[in-house]
Amino acid sequence: IPRGGGAPPAAGSVGWPSRDLLLQGHLFDQGLINQALDIIEKQNGDFEILAFSVQPNDQNSEFNFRRTSSVSLRVFGVDASALEDITRRLRALVEVLESAEGSLTILPAKAA
Repeated sequence: IPRGGGAPPAAGSVGWPSRDLLLQGHLFDQGLINQALDIIEKQNGDFEILAFSVQPNDQNSEFNFRRTSSVSLRVFGVDASALEDITRRLRALVEVLESAEGSLTILPAKAA
């Protein structure tokens, strides 16, 4: 994953509007995380990974239970409109990629 866990965003995105998002679901086995980060980059946005919670699937059970993972991201857009567009596209991805059982939540802004 570009700019590894917790790395600051690229210098070009400093001062851009941002939003913290929580993406949950089968991030890796269904490719949700890759597609989400691709959307951000293709829309000329940037991101910072704030936290990851990865749960491996249960391989020892007759039920083969699939666990979900989550990632908290700070997403940056060149302006407010671009940030809204990225968020809308991420919501659409979660809706379309049903096998990922994903959800996207806008996290409350932290007080300065």
